[in-house]
Amino acid sequence: MPLTNETPFTNYIYFIYWAYSASSSGAYGDIAAVTPSEKIFQIFTMLFFKIYFAFCAAEGANLISNYYIARTENLAKVRFSIKRGTKLLNSKQLMKNG
Repeated sequence: MPLTNETPFTNYIYFIYWAYSASSSGAYGDIAAVTPSEKIFQIFTMLFFKIYFAFCAAEGANLISNYYIARTENLAKVRFSIKRGTKLLNSKQLMKNG
C-alpha cells in the first residue's frame, strides 16, 4: 500500500503499528488492522500486553529469587544447628569419658 497519498499523521500511525507488530510478532496473523483507528487500537493493545508480559516475567523471577533466598537462609540455620548439636554431643561425650 503506498503511503504517499496519506497524511503525515496517518503515515506515523502506520509506522508505529508496523514497529509494534514487528517487535511483538502479534500482528502477522490472518486478521490485520486496516484503518488508522484499528491500528491505533491494536498499538495500545500490543503495548498493554507487552507491559503485562513484562510484569508477569518480573514477578516470576521475583518468586524464584525469593525461594532461593529462603532456601539458603534455611540451609544456613540447619548447618548452624548441626554444628551446635555436634559441639554439644562432643562436650557430653568428653564429660562421660573424663
